[in-house]
Amino acid sequence: MIRTAVRAVAVQQNPVSLGRLYGVFMLYHVSESDGIAVFEPRWAEVHDAAVVWAIHERRLHNYLLPRDCPRVAYSANADTSTADIAQYLGAGSAAVAVESRWAQRLQSTKLYCYQLPADAFRVMDVGAGYYISNQSVIPISVREIENPMLALLERGIEIRFMRELVAFSQRIAASTLEFSLIRMRNAGSAA
Repeated sequence: MIRTAVRAVAVQQNPVSLGRLYGVFMLYHVSESDGIAVFEPRWAEVHDAAVVWAIHERRLHNYLLPRDCPRVAYSANADTSTADIAQYLGAGSAAVAVESRWAQRLQSTKLYCYQLPADAFRVMDVGAGYYISNQSVIPISVREIENPMLALLERGIEIRFMRELVAFSQRIAASTLEFSLIRMRNAGSAA
């Protein structure tokens, strides 16, 4: 299960296509498994239904890490204070913080980035870039990512390594930044 907290639009009662909001866009699913020919819906308690998850290309960087890697992904938006930008982002526009113990796996875990047809999905959370589908989905294409750290850097995402992630995640959550807290149950001090 993905644990997130995002300062943005919560789950919408009547999901709509983000295509109407952002124009043409791409959706992805990142996996450590290659050769997935069809994504089958899996049970999601939060929806009380079986779904296929996808991520909007604007938030793809949140998932270009090993699946179980705890992370704090954050960026500025129109409501972010200049103080928070200066303290947490500096000249960058987005960052991902991970525990130092994940550095080697971040460089060596092979990922597969599947492009999915946007018309098969509906938006679940605009700010987080989450989309869901209740039907089986056939990927359009797949791209192998041999070095996730390099893929993040190529996208202009700052990577911050730290010994302890939980206290930092609390500071980010209390800030005016847009953020996602992912796999935090795997964080060293959360175990």
